[in-house]
Amino acid sequence: MIKLKNDFLSVEIAAKGAELKSVMDINKPHEYMWQTAPGHWGRTAPVLFPIVGSLKEKTMYVDDVAYNIGQHGFARDMVFHIVEQEDERVLFEVTSDEETLRMYPYAFKLQIEYVLKDRVVAVSYRVFNMGDAKLYFSIGGHPGFNMNLQSGQCELCFEEEEVLNSELIDMQVGLIKREFKPLASGVDSIRISPSTFDEDALIFSHLKSSYVTLVDHKADRQVSMSLVGVPKLGVWSDKGDFVCIEPWWGIADYVDSNQQFVDKDMNNRLNPQEVFVCGYDVKFH
Repeated sequence: MIKLKNDFLSVEIAAKGAELKSVMDINKPHEYMWQTAPGHWGRTAPVLFPIVGSLKEKTMYVDDVAYNIGQHGFARDMVFHIVEQEDERVLFEVTSDEETLRMYPYAFKLQIEYVLKDRVVAVSYRVFNMGDAKLYFSIGGHPGFNMNLQSGQCELCFEEEEVLNSELIDMQVGLIKREFKPLASGVDSIRISPSTFDEDALIFSHLKSSYVTLVDHKADRQVSMSLVGVPKLGVWSDKGDFVCIEPWWGIADYVDSNQQFVDKDMNNRLNPQEVFVCGYDVKFH
């Protein structure tokens, strides 16, 4: 486990998946990150690459060849190596290999960087096209935060007043419908509870706010995530005492997908030797 530390936070990151596993407050014994529990989600903050969500029939086609990738891709289960490390910063890297090429026919390099800045953890993703053809991919974060969700005293707060319409999910197949569920209009916050996730994740697009804050009124704690440059935001829980705030540069297949990976909604495209950079910051209050 890789450890970063400053005067405010102590952070632990696993080499497997370059996954953020722990964020502890130095001055009080509080763990901000979900630590898993029997019968509930078994991860903490996986990276989603080279897909976000699920493929239709778990299959995509590239040049008429079928490839199978499970939900959220395979990078979360790869062992990353450390490129650079300092007291408050670490840079991880993984590259395509024979195993990934059997699932995903593109040569890539993926870097994930974590930087501590006072009470903020800055997460950066860099995708390099290492091949001779155009690279198609999606990427996203899936950090889960400890919250007393079952208390009914949690709230999702936005910087600006928003029109909150959530894209609907076909729960039988795990794909996105081209339909929306209106949640609220002209509001800067919504209460969240286990029933919020009766129809799976909330999925928001085109938010005006530059950040969103998850508030646990019972525990008097909160975390804020930057939204600048984030095209899709997922909010999810399996109804355990945690909530995931998920910045996505991509989305699961829609129910009417033709399964051609080059046509996939919201896929990012990189020419040979180009680099795609994105990321988000989380402030732990």
